[in-house]
Amino acid sequence: MPNVIYRTPLETEIPQTASVFLEAVADLYARHGAAGAALPERSFIEQMYEHIRRTGIFRVAESEGRIVAVCHAVVRDSIWFLSGFWALPELQRQKIGMPMLREVWEAGAAAGARTFFTWSSVDTTAMAAYMKMGMLPGY
Repeated sequence: MPNVIYRTPLETEIPQTASVFLEAVADLYARHGAAGAALPERSFIEQMYEHIRRTGIFRVAESEGRIVAVCHAVVRDSIWFLSGFWALPELQRQKIGMPMLREVWEAGAAAGARTFFTWSSVDTTAMAAYMKMGMLPGY
């Protein structure tokens, strides 16, 4: 596993976080027979990510000076919703994501969340991570 630092992204790093998401989604599409499917608009992802950074819980994994994974959630009252959990394709299944997911989960619990859920992609590795945390993901 590469040397990884987990932290909150800076506002100036939102474009990098969007790049991680877009690269991971393109890879997911390719692995599941949807190569060439339209990706979400970068500007929309950046706006959404900045909103989550300001109002939710947003962590990144940084390795060798670049952001390689993202994990974010929103907490409203006692409800925690995992709104994103993505890693660059070449770093998936490298034990980078779970520490970050646990950190975001624990921050939600500290904020008063008692119900934890997500809406999952079809990625079975991500689903396994959610189930390890006690969530039964739907997709």
